[in-house]
Amino acid sequence: MWVKDISSGSTAKSSVVTVQPKITLTPHRGLPDDSIEVEGVGFGEDYEVDLRFYNGSISLSLSTSPTTISTNDYGSFDAEFTVPDLSMGDYNVEATDEKGNMTTADFTIGASIKLDEYEEASGKVIDIEGVGFGSFGSIDEGEIMMDGVEVPIKGNSISVNSKGEFDGEIIIPSIEPGDYTIIVT
Repeated sequence: MWVKDISSGSTAKSSVVTVQPKITLTPHRGLPDDSIEVEGVGFGEDYEVDLRFYNGSISLSLSTSPTTISTNDYGSFDAEFTVPDLSMGDYNVEATDEKGNMTTADFTIGASIKLDEYEEASGKVIDIEGVGFGSFGSIDEGEIMMDGVEVPIKGNSISVNSKGEFDGEIIIPSIEPGDYTIIVT
Protein backbone atom coordinates (compact mmCIF):
# COMPACT_ATOMS: atom_id res chain seq x y z
CA MET A 1 0.00 0.00 0.00
CA TRP A 2 1.22 3.50 -0.69
CA VAL A 3 -0.14 7.00 -0.39
CA LYS A 4 0.51 9.51 -3.14
CA ASP A 5 0.16 13.30 -2.92
CA ILE A 6 -1.99 14.13 -5.96
CA SER A 7 -0.83 17.75 -6.23
CA SER A 8 2.94 17.07 -6.12
CA GLY A 9 2.95 13.48 -7.36
CA SER A 10 5.32 12.39 -4.59
CA THR A 11 4.84 9.24 -2.56
CA ALA A 12 4.21 10.14 1.06
CA LYS A 13 4.41 6.69 2.65
CA SER A 14 4.48 3.10 1.55
CA SER A 15 3.98 -0.10 3.48
CA VAL A 16 3.32 -3.77 2.81
CA VAL A 17 -0.14 -5.00 3.83
CA THR A 18 -0.91 -8.71 4.12
CA VAL A 19 -4.57 -9.64 3.75
CA GLN A 20 -5.59 -12.79 5.63
CA PRO A 21 -8.90 -14.57 5.05
CA LYS A 22 -11.29 -14.89 7.98
CA ILE A 23 -14.70 -16.50 8.54
CA THR A 24 -17.22 -15.75 11.27
CA LEU A 25 -19.90 -18.31 12.23
CA THR A 26 -23.24 -17.30 13.75
CA PRO A 27 -23.87 -19.07 16.00
CA HIS A 28 -20.63 -20.98 16.67
CA ARG A 29 -22.42 -24.03 18.10
CA GLY A 30 -25.53 -25.99 17.19
CA LEU A 31 -27.12 -29.35 16.45
CA PRO A 32 -27.32 -31.51 13.30
CA ASP A 33 -29.62 -29.93 10.66
CA ASP A 34 -29.28 -26.43 12.19
CA SER A 35 -28.63 -23.62 9.73
CA ILE A 36 -25.46 -21.64 10.49
CA GLU A 37 -24.54 -18.29 8.93
CA VAL A 38 -20.98 -17.85 7.71
CA GLU A 39 -19.42 -14.53 6.72
CA GLY A 40 -16.08 -14.57 4.91
CA VAL A 41 -13.64 -11.73 4.23
CA GLY A 42 -10.12 -11.49 2.82
CA PHE A 43 -10.47 -14.08 0.05
CA GLY A 44 -9.67 -13.64 -3.64
CA GLU A 45 -11.91 -11.48 -5.81
CA ASP A 46 -14.73 -13.37 -7.59
CA TYR A 47 -13.51 -16.81 -6.46
CA GLU A 48 -15.56 -19.87 -5.54
CA VAL A 49 -15.23 -20.95 -1.90
CA ASP A 50 -15.51 -24.51 -0.55
CA LEU A 51 -16.68 -25.06 3.05
CA ARG A 52 -15.60 -28.23 4.85
CA PHE A 53 -16.26 -29.64 8.33
CA TYR A 54 -13.43 -31.51 10.03
CA ASN A 55 -11.91 -32.60 13.34
CA GLY A 56 -8.73 -34.44 12.37
CA SER A 57 -10.39 -37.73 11.46
CA ILE A 58 -13.51 -36.50 9.64
CA SER A 59 -13.49 -34.13 6.67
CA LEU A 60 -16.61 -33.55 4.62
CA SER A 61 -17.96 -30.93 2.26
CA LEU A 62 -20.86 -28.94 3.70
CA SER A 63 -24.32 -28.44 2.23
CA THR A 64 -24.55 -24.68 1.66
CA SER A 65 -26.90 -21.95 0.55
CA PRO A 66 -26.18 -20.74 -2.01
CA THR A 67 -25.05 -24.12 -3.37
CA THR A 68 -21.99 -22.50 -4.97
CA ILE A 69 -20.40 -19.83 -2.77
CA SER A 70 -18.62 -17.05 -4.67
CA THR A 71 -16.80 -14.03 -3.30
CA ASN A 72 -17.66 -10.53 -4.47
CA ASP A 73 -15.31 -7.92 -5.95
CA TYR A 74 -13.87 -7.36 -2.46
CA GLY A 75 -13.19 -11.02 -1.63
CA SER A 76 -16.13 -11.31 0.78
CA PHE A 77 -19.12 -13.66 0.94
CA ASP A 78 -22.20 -14.46 3.03
CA ALA A 79 -23.66 -17.96 3.07
CA GLU A 80 -25.30 -20.58 5.27
CA PHE A 81 -24.45 -24.21 5.89
CA THR A 82 -26.36 -27.09 7.43
CA VAL A 83 -24.72 -28.78 10.42
CA PRO A 84 -23.96 -32.38 9.40
CA ASP A 85 -25.30 -35.37 11.33
CA LEU A 86 -22.15 -36.06 13.37
CA SER A 87 -21.42 -36.83 17.02
CA MET A 88 -21.41 -34.02 19.55
CA GLY A 89 -18.00 -32.45 19.93
CA ASP A 90 -15.61 -29.80 18.68
CA TYR A 91 -14.98 -29.32 14.96
CA ASN A 92 -13.46 -26.81 12.56
CA VAL A 93 -15.15 -25.20 9.60
CA GLU A 94 -12.60 -24.66 6.84
CA ALA A 95 -13.13 -22.16 4.02
CA THR A 96 -10.83 -22.38 0.98
CA ASP A 97 -11.09 -20.37 -2.22
CA GLU A 98 -10.04 -21.71 -5.63
CA LYS A 99 -6.58 -20.10 -5.32
CA GLY A 100 -5.84 -21.81 -2.00
CA ASN A 101 -6.57 -18.93 0.40
CA MET A 102 -7.79 -20.77 3.51
CA THR A 103 -8.94 -20.12 7.06
CA THR A 104 -10.81 -21.99 9.81
CA ALA A 105 -13.27 -21.23 12.61
CA ASP A 106 -14.20 -23.35 15.63
CA PHE A 107 -17.65 -24.96 15.80
CA THR A 108 -19.22 -27.20 18.45
CA ILE A 109 -22.01 -29.69 17.83
CA GLY A 110 -23.92 -29.76 21.09
CA ALA A 111 -26.44 -28.10 23.35
CA SER A 112 -26.78 -24.35 23.07
CA ILE A 113 -28.76 -21.50 24.58
CA LYS A 114 -30.02 -18.18 23.23
CA LEU A 115 -31.11 -15.11 25.20
CA ASP A 116 -33.48 -12.40 23.99
CA GLU A 117 -31.32 -9.75 25.72
CA TYR A 118 -27.56 -9.78 26.13
CA GLU A 119 -27.38 -6.60 28.22
CA GLU A 120 -29.75 -6.18 31.13
CA ALA A 121 -29.82 -4.93 34.73
CA SER A 122 -30.03 -7.05 37.87
CA GLY A 123 -33.60 -8.06 38.72
CA LYS A 124 -34.81 -7.92 35.11
CA VAL A 125 -36.56 -10.90 33.49
CA ILE A 126 -35.21 -12.17 30.15
CA ASP A 127 -36.21 -15.04 27.87
CA ILE A 128 -33.90 -18.03 27.49
CA GLU A 129 -34.19 -20.76 24.84
CA GLY A 130 -32.20 -23.97 24.62
CA VAL A 131 -31.69 -26.88 22.22
CA GLY A 132 -29.86 -30.18 22.62
CA PHE A 133 -30.94 -30.99 26.16
CA GLY A 134 -32.43 -34.24 27.51
CA SER A 135 -35.97 -34.74 26.21
CA PHE A 136 -38.94 -34.57 28.57
CA GLY A 137 -36.76 -33.23 31.36
CA SER A 138 -36.69 -29.92 33.13
CA ILE A 139 -34.29 -27.13 33.97
CA ASP A 140 -34.64 -26.52 37.71
CA GLU A 141 -33.39 -23.95 40.22
CA GLY A 142 -29.63 -24.25 40.62
CA GLU A 143 -29.11 -25.56 37.08
CA ILE A 144 -28.57 -22.14 35.49
CA MET A 145 -25.46 -20.34 36.68
CA MET A 146 -23.84 -17.02 35.81
CA ASP A 147 -20.11 -17.35 36.57
CA GLY A 148 -20.84 -19.30 39.75
CA VAL A 149 -23.92 -17.29 40.80
CA GLU A 150 -27.28 -19.08 40.68
CA VAL A 151 -29.75 -17.55 38.22
CA PRO A 152 -33.37 -17.63 39.46
CA ILE A 153 -35.92 -19.20 37.11
CA LYS A 154 -39.30 -17.51 36.83
CA GLY A 155 -41.71 -20.25 37.90
CA ASN A 156 -38.85 -22.26 39.52
CA SER A 157 -38.57 -24.69 36.58
CA ILE A 158 -38.51 -24.78 32.77
CA SER A 159 -39.88 -27.84 30.92
CA VAL A 160 -37.84 -29.49 28.16
CA ASN A 161 -39.92 -30.91 25.27
CA SER A 162 -39.53 -34.21 23.38
CA LYS A 163 -37.01 -32.62 20.99
CA GLY A 164 -34.74 -31.48 23.85
CA GLU A 165 -35.80 -27.84 23.45
CA PHE A 166 -36.87 -25.40 26.15
CA ASP A 167 -38.16 -21.83 26.35
CA GLY A 168 -38.49 -19.99 29.64
CA GLU A 169 -37.70 -16.90 31.66
CA ILE A 170 -34.83 -16.19 34.02
CA ILE A 171 -34.16 -13.30 36.40
CA ILE A 172 -30.79 -11.57 36.25
CA PRO A 173 -29.23 -12.01 39.73
CA SER A 174 -27.89 -9.15 41.82
CA ILE A 175 -24.28 -8.95 40.64
CA GLU A 176 -21.75 -6.29 39.70
CA PRO A 177 -21.97 -4.90 36.15
CA GLY A 178 -19.73 -6.78 33.71
CA ASP A 179 -19.52 -9.64 31.26
CA TYR A 180 -20.68 -13.05 32.48
CA THR A 181 -21.07 -16.54 31.03
CA ILE A 182 -24.39 -18.34 31.53
CA ILE A 183 -24.19 -22.13 31.87
CA VAL A 184 -27.21 -24.46 31.85
CA THR A 185 -26.66 -28.01 33.14
